Amino acid sequence: MSNEAPSGVGRNAQSAIFRAGIGGTAPLVPVDPSVLFDAARRALSKEAAAYIFGGAGVERTMAANRAAC
Repeated sequence: MSNEAPSGVGRNAQSAIFRAGIGGTAPLVPVDPSVLFDAARRALSKEAAAYIFGGAGVERTMAANRAAC
């Protein structure tokens, strides 16, 4: 097993985002959950938003995810 960091497209993208953040560049995509939610709601059709934001069952996981932010 190697101690080297993994490589590939995903790792390169993650590293570029991290380096940009260290340099003071804000990401183009919002990272605040409420801002991201609002941006997605504006961009999606009503049907797509209902599918994505709806959760399943009694939505306990959705509530737990929101509470964790």
